[in-house]
Amino acid sequence: METFALTPLEGSFYPNLDLRRADIRGDPDKAKSYEFLLFRYQHMLPGFGSAYCKFRSLAELRLVISAHLQMYRLIAPTLEASISSAEVDP
Repeated sequence: METFALTPLEGSFYPNLDLRRADIRGDPDKAKSYEFLLFRYQHMLPGFGSAYCKFRSLAELRLVISAHLQMYRLIAPTLEASISSAEVDP
C-alpha cells in the first residue's frame, strides 16, 4: 500500500463548485453572498459525500477525484442548461 504522506495517514478531498463572474476571484468565503452561487453537488446523491471524501493512498485519491468528475459529468448538462436559460441582470 502506497501512502500519500508520512502524516497524516488519511487525507480529505472536498472540492467546491461555484459560479461567479469572471472578475470575481479568490475565496468565495470572502465574497458577498450575491456575488456567487455555490453548488453542493455532493449532497445530491445520498452517501456520495461521505463515500468519496477520504483517502489513504494515491490510488484512493485518484478514485475519489474520478468519482467527483463523473458526478460533475452527470449533472453538468442540466446545470449548464439551467444557467443558460436563466435571466440575469448585469
